[in-house]
Amino acid sequence: MGLVAVSILFSQVCCDSSKPTGAGGAGTGVNKAPEPEVWIEEAEDHVRLYEFRRGPNNERINHGRFLVKTLDDKVRAEGFFADGKETGIWRAFYADGKVLFEGEYLFGEKNGEWVYYDESGAIDRKELYVNGKLAIPIDSPASTEPAPASPAAAPATTTQPTSAPATTQPAPAEKSPTYGR
Repeated sequence: MGLVAVSILFSQVCCDSSKPTGAGGAGTGVNKAPEPEVWIEEAEDHVRLYEFRRGPNNERINHGRFLVKTLDDKVRAEGFFADGKETGIWRAFYADGKVLFEGEYLFGEKNGEWVYYDESGAIDRKELYVNGKLAIPIDSPASTEPAPASPAAAPATTTQPTSAPATTQPAPAEKSPTYGR
């Protein structure tokens, strides 16, 4: 797929140039932000498409839609940037189009629940992020921690510990490719 074809395809997907330029419509005198420019990075087997705006020193600041597409036009990853930081829902896809992972960014950091899927489409694991930090693996079959004993098997006790020792475990290895970084 040629660079021109990719550029046209991206503009059809993300930008509708048939809309009036003023936020209030034609002739209202209301100006809106300029349409984003598109930056394209070509690799051997895919292209990365970034919408961006120019900063005060004419630098490129990612702002808008982000896509990774294979040369045969399949979406491999998608997300959004705001002022150079990842924002909103991000997804990556296996070659067959099934979701590899999905989660939300807030001000450039992972936030909330991130779900990772295996190639069959079943959930592989879930993780909860708070301000970019992994809070807890919600559902991780690959975890080496033993499953908690059932309440019926636990001995009855009337004393409660005042504090539990803190334990930490490393985050599971990321299985997804790093698109856009």
